[in-house]
Amino acid sequence: MGNLGTSVYDAFNFLEKFSADVSKLVTLVEEKLKNKRLIALGDAATFWDHSRAFYAPGQWLPKYIIRHYTEDLEPEAKKAWKAPWLLFFAVYLYPDQFCQPVAAWGSITQTETKNLWNLLKSAEVYRKDPQFLTRVPAKEWTKVEDLPDYFSTFKYQSTWLTDLKDAKTVDSVVINTLVKEANTLKS
Repeated sequence: MGNLGTSVYDAFNFLEKFSADVSKLVTLVEEKLKNKRLIALGDAATFWDHSRAFYAPGQWLPKYIIRHYTEDLEPEAKKAWKAPWLLFFAVYLYPDQFCQPVAAWGSITQTETKNLWNLLKSAEVYRKDPQFLTRVPAKEWTKVEDLPDYFSTFKYQSTWLTDLKDAKTVDSVVINTLVKEANTLKS
């Protein structure tokens, strides 16, 4: 294998190890929030807009990983993704506007309880370059001002993914913030 071949091989090995680290982070957030009685909406899926087709290589690699949480819902409401509010934790793997991986977390409330899946899609949370994400790091709540009609509030915090280097940091920066926000939303 020449230099190019070795470089490609090393790049894929790096991506595999990086993906394992991101998986550990998302699993940590998932477990910590579950212990705080916040449930994940949906199944274990974490990214969309991908392809395994040979003619769509631009969609082979994930662009973001996102999970949604709310308080425990009745089975029908959970299945229909109907909750008055949700929390989210997202990793944007290579957003062009920042040129490095970003972690973002926040909350969204609705004016009336509707199916959140379609609302989130139209709010462009599921994008490589999410339009709401204007500041990194955002250590205080950043309110998204240009809201779709059906959202009451949309706010987030963010940091560089590499700053979430251990469980203690994730607890203090992400988990505690989301749990405090959930308690506010519940009341």
